[in-house]
Amino acid sequence: MRNPAHNNGQLDSYAARTASGFGKALQGFSIGDLPYDDVQAYLEHLLTSGASAEELLQVLHRHEQVEPLPEYAHLEISRILIERTVGAPTAAGASSAFEELRELHEELRALREDLAARDATIEELEAELASERASRAHGT
Repeated sequence: MRNPAHNNGQLDSYAARTASGFGKALQGFSIGDLPYDDVQAYLEHLLTSGASAEELLQVLHRHEQVEPLPEYAHLEISRILIERTVGAPTAAGASSAFEELRELHEELRALREDLAARDATIEELEAELASERASRAHGT
């Protein structure tokens, strides 16, 4: 008789390997070492091999917190994983879900732009402060 704990360990190990492999594929795509078609083919392979779409979606979200994907890649990979998670939607539902995903993506882009603008302001203020300190140190 098989040990259920041993099987769970094998499943946990498989999930960790698939998550790691998908993360590496996303990283390879992000730095230009892996074409998008290869990432998509690898994703399909993982899903047909029994990988959890929910876990792969989490990997995608973690990756994009550090290195956002181009919009087309983000939308397509998200769509594939969401469909595998909740099932293929009806045409009306797909349109609605896709539009919601696009709106969320736009909101995320706006937040990233706002953050970049704030970072630029902070850098400018730090440069002004350094300049002011330097002129005070020289007695100007």
